[in-house]
Amino acid sequence: MGYEYDKVGNRTLSARIDGYDVRRYQYGAPTSGPNRLEESRQEQGGVTTRTDYGYNLNGSITDRTRHSQVAPPFWGLAGEDHFGYSYRELNWKYLNGNPWENNHWDWRYRYNAQGEREQKRLYHGPLADSIIGQPYPWVQYLLGGSKEQLVMWHGQQLTSSFCETAWRRNVFLYPTEYLTNGIGWNGVHEGSSSTYARSYISRSFKSSVASRNAGIV
Repeated sequence: MGYEYDKVGNRTLSARIDGYDVRRYQYGAPTSGPNRLEESRQEQGGVTTRTDYGYNLNGSITDRTRHSQVAPPFWGLAGEDHFGYSYRELNWKYLNGNPWENNHWDWRYRYNAQGEREQKRLYHGPLADSIIGQPYPWVQYLLGGSKEQLVMWHGQQLTSSFCETAWRRNVFLYPTEYLTNGIGWNGVHEGSSSTYARSYISRSFKSSVASRNAGIV
């Protein structure tokens, strides 16, 4: 691989030695952010792909749009991603696909008062959240007082004629990973070794709290 950079260290070109995969990067003007990536192009196998980036006033990426050029000079939409942020500039939403069409993916994230992520879940998908369609995955994190991760839970949100979920959305959570410390740990991380324990449980645990929160962003 070969690389080129601009005067401030931003990568402007990366290419394979045989020239099969060439990628070029374009950055913003000094007035809009000199180190802000605005466009990238990839030339591979005779197909050129262009990716455009959009940002909010705080500099966080909000839009990423991909176009493919099979017959120059015409571009065709190849994909799009959109990101939403809270007033604390925490990423709480990620959309993959056209948000105005039903055939898109919508992921939501929730944080605690300290800004640590405690939940990730699929809010919308191309199919309904059912066993027949597709159960919507959840990931729940239990954090300690020092923001350390103690337990990770995985789950599925669904509505179907099974498991008494025909009339409401429920989430079935099950623990998948524990983080514990050695015996005699006094809360100080220096000199203590952490132990990771994975738990594979076939029986699901129904969480009434999660089912009540299934409709809350």
